[in-house]
Amino acid sequence: MSAGSRGLRHLRSTVSGNNKMAEAVQLTERDFTPTFTVERMLKDLGLILGAGETSHVPLPHTAMTYQLMQLPWPRGDGRQDYAAIIKPVEPRAGVDAAAVAGA
Repeated sequence: MSAGSRGLRHLRSTVSGNNKMAEAVQLTERDFTPTFTVERMLKDLGLILGAGETSHVPLPHTAMTYQLMQLPWPRGDGRQDYAAIIKPVEPRAGVDAAAVAGA
């Protein structure tokens, strides 16, 4: 058995792994049924950034994530699962979503 197969088997055997596998299937099928919405992610990121500001702690990566998580809104995807971030990011990365979905 290859190292990749062993790793995948181990991942599937963990609670976190089962959740990650489910998320992977959901993304593969382009199913963005909300489990944790973009809207809620933005709320939480805003709270984190506010706490950082209050504490004078710079959070540049969190700020960048907050900016990226705003991308789904103009597309009407703000109430979808936070994984919907992949939709506006794919074209920026040169990924053809239709080709990926058909693979």
